[in-house]
Amino acid sequence: MKKRIFLSDIDGTLLKGRGSIPEAVAEAARKFAETGWLCLCTGRSLASAEGIAGLLGVNAPSILLTGAELYDFQKKRAVWTQPMEGDIRERIAWVLERYPGAGMQVCTETEIYHLRLNERQRQYGVVEEAIGRPEYRLEDVKGEILKLVIAGDDIRELEALGREVFSGEEYKFAFASRHFTEVVSSRAGKDAAMKKLAEIMKIPVGEFFAAGDSMTDLPMLKLAGTSFAPEDAMEAVKACCGHIVPSPVHGGMQRAFAMAMGEE
Repeated sequence: MKKRIFLSDIDGTLLKGRGSIPEAVAEAARKFAETGWLCLCTGRSLASAEGIAGLLGVNAPSILLTGAELYDFQKKRAVWTQPMEGDIRERIAWVLERYPGAGMQVCTETEIYHLRLNERQRQYGVVEEAIGRPEYRLEDVKGEILKLVIAGDDIRELEALGREVFSGEEYKFAFASRHFTEVVSSRAGKDAAMKKLAEIMKIPVGEFFAAGDSMTDLPMLKLAGTSFAPEDAMEAVKACCGHIVPSPVHGGMQRAFAMAMGEE
């Protein structure tokens, strides 16, 4: 019997806010992984995704950093990365100078650097990536930059920042939620990483199951043969998905995994 493959976002899909993944969802994910390939597809870094991968029984390379990295949790190594090139450090410096209220997080393959940590990140950012971490200077960032997270209270300011700084052909800029934006290389993204994963696993993207809730998930949901979104996902995301499941607060992904196994 041919193995199925399921890509799932984490925040807003498997869990809500700083809550935990319901045990029924974790159990359903582990059951799927007994006969299929289970992968994460998230904006999170290795530091905050590794524990969830272990909890769910993830058994295939996963998409991290909004598609800038494919990471194999079993082999404990990255199998593909797409760093940002060009004058990215100059652009970061420009944002820090012109947008003093914006929080700035820089991710490399192995590290998270907060160049400015604002209150919104402290209150609503991923705990493992925001709480208790020091602030760095730009010159402290070592290695290739894979992803930026820029957070702020003023949505219009974030939109302007995207237009002014990251609207060229070199970068992808998108809202992960109302107050958090993400920037990766134009060669990265969840769709690009999904295509690479399909090549590695030798499974066409049209045979993938996928679940997500935000605009950064939209490209990979459009590629997947079967797509799921929680009922409280962004409207544009729900409009493109074949199946709507209950909110992560109510364990909606339990139903998605059951459907992927043919149980519903």
